[in-house]
Amino acid sequence: LKQPSPAGAAVGPKRLFVVAGGVAANRTVRATLEAVATKNGFAFLAPPMAYCTDNAAMIALAGAERLRKGLVSDIDTAARPRWPLDEQKALADPAHKPGRKGAKA
Repeated sequence: LKQPSPAGAAVGPKRLFVVAGGVAANRTVRATLEAVATKNGFAFLAPPMAYCTDNAAMIALAGAERLRKGLVSDIDTAARPRWPLDEQKALADPAHKPGRKGAKA
């Protein structure tokens, strides 16, 4: 974050910097990212520390938040080891694709 990145340049009207997973569990990294985000005019968002060390806990928290907001999906979707972050892409091509590192999303 010392230099602007292409992802940072593509910011829309919502200036929100989100950190999750193992990165968010590191207190020093988390504090540094929060300071950089604030300095650059971004709101900082990270899950509570208790949910950052375990992927299953983070997935459960994300699911609980979606349910709380009434965002539900059909449960008949097949599991995928590498699910795309873009829901439209995931729904457009639900087949598993073999690859060198396993199934591709």
